[in-house]
Amino acid sequence: MKTLKNKKTEKKQFYIDNVAKFCDKCGAVYKLQDIKIIQETGNSAVMHFLCPNCKSENVANFLSPAGLTTKIPINCDLNLQELKRFTSQEVISLDDVLEVYVSLEDNEGYVKI
Repeated sequence: MKTLKNKKTEKKQFYIDNVAKFCDKCGAVYKLQDIKIIQETGNSAVMHFLCPNCKSENVANFLSPAGLTTKIPINCDLNLQELKRFTSQEVISLDDVLEVYVSLEDNEGYVKI
C-alpha cells in the first residue's frame, strides 16, 4: 500500500518528467525538492518550480483532459506563500466589482471610468 508521501513523490516525478525537466532560464535540471504542488483537481494541477541554480520561480498549469497534456509556464515574482494565498482566493464576480464601484461612488471615492 502506497503512503501519502510516496504518492506525492510519484506525482512530482510525473510532473518533472512530463511538464518541466529543465529551468527555462538557465537549463538546470529540476529535482523533486524543486517542485511544489499548489493546487490539484481531478484533471488539472498548478505547480511551482524553483530553479536550484538561478532561483528563477515558475508556475505551470497542467491539464490532462482526454489524456492530453498542456504546459503553460509563467515566470513570476511571487514567492510560494504569496502564490498559495492568491490561488486559494474565491473567484470575484461581476456583482462584487459592481458593489465596490457603487460603494466608492456613493462615498465620493476616486473612481473614474
